[in-house]
Amino acid sequence: MKEFGSIIFFFLLYLVTFYEKDRILKNLKSFFELVIVINFLGLIYYYFNDEIRIFNSCNLLLIDNIIFHENSHYAMMIVPIFIYYIFEKINLRNFIFIFLLCFNSLIYLSLTLIVGIIASLLICLVILIIHQVKKGYVVFLLLFFFTILMVSQSNCTNRIQYIFDKTYYDLNYIDKNKFNENEFNKLILNKNLSSEVINIAILNTINTFDKGRIFGWGFNSYYRAYEDNIKNIINKYYPYHDLDYQLFKLNKSDARSTLLKIINEFGILSLIFLYYSYKFILNKSIDLKYKSSISSLLITQLISGAGYFNGGFAIFLFLLIILSNSNQKLKNK
Repeated sequence: MKEFGSIIFFFLLYLVTFYEKDRILKNLKSFFELVIVINFLGLIYYYFNDEIRIFNSCNLLLIDNIIFHENSHYAMMIVPIFIYYIFEKINLRNFIFIFLLCFNSLIYLSLTLIVGIIASLLICLVILIIHQVKKGYVVFLLLFFFTILMVSQSNCTNRIQYIFDKTYYDLNYIDKNKFNENEFNKLILNKNLSSEVINIAILNTINTFDKGRIFGWGFNSYYRAYEDNIKNIINKYYPYHDLDYQLFKLNKSDARSTLLKIINEFGILSLIFLYYSYKFILNKSIDLKYKSSISSLLITQLISGAGYFNGGFAIFLFLLIILSNSNQKLKNK
């Protein structure tokens, strides 16, 4: 059974993380440096071998190569690294890696990266207030910069707005058997695949609770919620698309958002994760770099993720749970 195998693997991964947490944290920076170098060398190699494909999306470059087929996949991994270096000392070694990180990120710049950084910086401000550290001006300046960057890219803000507008139209017009031609035409004009995927996940989440599944569909079972509701979604909310439209084949298992996946699978039990997150943020024994990078990876992948076992989400979630109850002073060495 698919879910049973996932549960066993999830449990074993928790045990490994629990007993190896100190080693994981100790080598976290080395891992981050390795990721930066591999991405940089990968871009250079595939560029000169003409194996990199460059498109355009939201007025930003869309890079497709063997390392990351989507910019959002890069963002899932790189946001916590970016946040980590905010709290690092500036020396020659760190400066080189920060430079390479910025170079890679300019090439891979995406809406997911920008939103992930903004959300992570907001979390960092809260953490700094709790720790009473006077470094908020750096975080605030970066927050201001990335907010301006996002707002300046109108196509990107339109993608976010589409999610809200489409969901609002579905719930307030289609569900009530109403039709607003002007609003409908705006939606058709501004539609995009990524936002439609999120919209479907939101509709599935609403359907989950409408069916009385307050405890969700079960671990790693989002595909059940998807299969239960997708025909209704196609007929009711997307009748203008062909049945073989690629939208109806995407993100069947991960919901494109780990947050929506968790809510569908755990229902009100999802609040348990919120409880541990609260304890983790308030735990002053954890070094700022660890707390900020762990929080940033989780918040980024909650917004735009690829399941529990991709991009380190499960490992960082386990670290959050384990460290939330730890009184051991965890300082960067």
